[in-house]
Amino acid sequence: MTVMDCVYHPSHDASGICEQCRADLCRSCTIQCDDGRTLCHRCMLALSVEQVKNETTERQLSHEARRLGLGGKWRPAYLQIVITMGTVLAVLLISFYLLGAQPEPPPEIVLDPANPVELLASLQAALELYAAAHEGQYPKNLYDLIGNSLADTPLNRRALRDLSYKRDQSEGYRLQVKSSASVSGEGLVATADDMHPSE
Repeated sequence: MTVMDCVYHPSHDASGICEQCRADLCRSCTIQCDDGRTLCHRCMLALSVEQVKNETTERQLSHEARRLGLGGKWRPAYLQIVITMGTVLAVLLISFYLLGAQPEPPPEIVLDPANPVELLASLQAALELYAAAHEGQYPKNLYDLIGNSLADTPLNRRALRDLSYKRDQSEGYRLQVKSSASVSGEGLVATADDMHPSE
């Protein structure tokens, strides 16, 4: 069996091998690491330099993270705060948009058939609201007011049956209580501009 010489001390017999560079080493050139590996002094130096470099890089990254307030234990809390604030802001913006986009509900006018003047005045108001929402056009019949400017109630529907309505080019419309109506008020006429007794 041939005995090899130490790479660094040719006059000494080799007693080990560097596990990193595979060099033959004498007893004085052999370094035992904590993890059980055998290394030469050059590989040990290179390994130490690499470890120092890694530790320095980690320290710099840790220092930078602390400087920015993003240290390991704070990072999840910081991200949670940003996500929560973004979510709250998005919900508020959507709520404001939806509230602004909703049309105002139409007025709920309820007719009083016991008082013909009040009945015609309420219908004049309902007709004006309808016209304002329909480019100045009055409805074809009074039942078109229901759900637009007049509440949909049985009382309102009964009151509309007692009225005569006709669109008129000069006056906008003519509205009056029918002669067969259960309420008095026959002969009272309402137009877009006025309410007066019929001629």
